[in-house]
Amino acid sequence: MKINGLLAFVMCAAFGSGIAQANVINGGFETGDFTGWTLSGNTGFTGVSTNSPQSGAYAAYLGAVSTLDYLSQNVSTVAGTAYTLGYWLESDGGTPNEFSVSWDGTVLSDLHDIGSQRYTHYVFDVVATGASSLLTFGSRDDPGFLHLDSVSVNSVLPEPASLALFGIGLAGLGAMRRNGKKS
Repeated sequence: MKINGLLAFVMCAAFGSGIAQANVINGGFETGDFTGWTLSGNTGFTGVSTNSPQSGAYAAYLGAVSTLDYLSQNVSTVAGTAYTLGYWLESDGGTPNEFSVSWDGTVLSDLHDIGSQRYTHYVFDVVATGASSLLTFGSRDDPGFLHLDSVSVNSVLPEPASLALFGIGLAGLGAMRRNGKKS
């Protein structure tokens, strides 16, 4: 019975921390500004506010008129590793509006004239091609604002260090079991 409890502990230790963030800086805009992000394009009516966060105290508001604003960040990644990109988006329903997301120059989604929606979670599976991957959001909302919050990029598989820890734990359990049978 003690071995089963130890096995559960080792598995939790190994895999509990195995889903690793890919270092999105300020994904929830909790610095109160765009620290970690690069803004370009039509950045008028674009900022960070406490007005409508999905979680935490802040969210980005995106209200560029006529042309897109861009919010981008080079995210630290490992080439060939699969990741899950997630973010929360809210729309006041004013049109015309547009919201796009791309990963390393590949457009994952380009929504036009989004109706009124409370925060909705969007998730995409992506693969890193290098030591960093460019994440870009483009947006406009001529009569109002879109809100973006809780941007994250997580690895799909456990980190190699977590797998190594799990292997060491299994080897230890095997040794304990072997020693227990000799008694």
